[in-house]
Amino acid sequence: MTRRISWTAIAAFFALGVFATAGEKGHCTAPAGECVKAMYEKLSHAGWLGIETDKDEKGLVTIKAVVPDSPAVAAGFKPGDALLAINGVELVEANKEAIMKTKKSLGAGSQASYTVLRQGAKMTLSATLVAPPRSVLAQWIGEHVIADHVGPQVASK
Repeated sequence: MTRRISWTAIAAFFALGVFATAGEKGHCTAPAGECVKAMYEKLSHAGWLGIETDKDEKGLVTIKAVVPDSPAVAAGFKPGDALLAINGVELVEANKEAIMKTKKSLGAGSQASYTVLRQGAKMTLSATLVAPPRSVLAQWIGEHVIADHVGPQVASK
């Protein structure tokens, strides 16, 4: 069984940590309007590659889709590629902190190097990341707003 994730979702997850405060269960306690503005200002400069991935129970991240006209297309990513490393940092649970640090350093305009496994052969693909499209920003911010500002905790007030 696999879980569907996307690198945009992963980037959003790490970026959202900046906005979450120490509220119950880590939910954002900032007013929704302030939160949305802060997220937009921060995430609009994040680096975006343009892939959708699945992560299996062993932690292997496999590309399920490549967004048309994205940096991933230009770099040569293909569905079925398994992501092994970003800028030399292996994508394994033991490297969680190093992965987060690497991803935080990758803003729009950054050059990133990815080690992938394609049909049994390791290869390196390089991409220049871009700012996320408005539709991606809307998805990231919208998911946070629904989860932390319009969820069950709001309905109970």
